[in-house]
Amino acid sequence: MFISGEDCIPCPTGCASCSGGECDDCSPAWFMFEEEDGTDVCLTHCPVTFRNNNVTNTCDPCAVANCKLCQEEEDGPCDNCIDEYYFDEDTNTCNECIPNCKNCVDDQSCSLCYPAYYFLDDPISCVQDCGDGYRINGLVCQACTDPLCVNCDTNKNICEQCPVGTHFINGANGCSPCEDHCDFCQ
Repeated sequence: MFISGEDCIPCPTGCASCSGGECDDCSPAWFMFEEEDGTDVCLTHCPVTFRNNNVTNTCDPCAVANCKLCQEEEDGPCDNCIDEYYFDEDTNTCNECIPNCKNCVDDQSCSLCYPAYYFLDDPISCVQDCGDGYRINGLVCQACTDPLCVNCDTNKNICEQCPVGTHFINGANGCSPCEDHCDFCQ
């Protein structure tokens, strides 16, 4: 409780003592956390990127930069990195995923690209346009079966458009190069 004028006002939830409505100390099993505006509050569990310090009853930053969930020991390992990062056990660090990737397990993969991006495996990237020779299949760019095919939108095995200098092979659903010095052929 603290006094405001002639009134005795209860401390905020979780505070053992307070002054002017701000916590000075937290009750047992509560953790002191400084909010962005500088106000100290008591929480039952520290927010992401912070760990519960059971010795000082404070919220301390995780020892590993960009760690979303860390263990309560002072130098405890990271259990989960923030979006766009993966945990490297060899170096005990959270490292960046490839650009536009939300979740990954290493710098050579992506388990989830951001919305409006699709996973392309060669080269490994998250792209907004799969480009010629690919079709969008769910959240992934899937290569057309025929490497000469420009467009296979409905089925990767059926080429719908061949590039200049090639022609469509009926029945084979693919493209074949034109004879030398010919841009258009049938």
